Amino acid sequence: MTGQDTNGGEQQNQDGQGQQQDQQQDQQQCQQQSTRQDQQPEQQNAQQDQKQQGSKSNSAQQQNQDDFDDKEIARLLLMMEESLSSLMIHSETEIFSSSLQLMVAGFLKDSEKNQRNLRDLMQRHGWFQPSPAGKNEYEQLIQSYKDTAPPVL
Repeated sequence: MTGQDTNGGEQQNQDGQGQQQDQQQDQQQCQQQSTRQDQQPEQQNAQQDQKQQGSKSNSAQQQNQDDFDDKEIARLLLMMEESLSSLMIHSETEIFSSSLQLMVAGFLKDSEKNQRNLRDLMQRHGWFQPSPAGKNEYEQLIQSYKDTAPPVL
């Protein structure tokens, strides 16, 4: 009987130790959850602050991007028209269909007219001040092409 009593006592000790370990684990989990809950509002507040600051800076950047003045819009339009003309000139030389070539030539004339109108607008507002080339610049340009061979047709 003493062997059985000792085995039963050992089981009770092991069960008691297991319960103590379970209780300790439960306490640790509760502590971790409470610290997480304490940290969550702080983290949420920090995240909200970051979002607000980010949205403020994004809205400021968006506002700066949206605040193009007339001068900037005219300059950008002129650059786009010049780029479009360059592409049309290139495509015009590659086209084999005469009707398509005539259509692209008409588009090119419209684009050149838009460029001229934009330059006139910019000049009227004082945003674009073309200066005529001086005699020296003109002569230097002629000299630079003087020694080159004419284009082969």
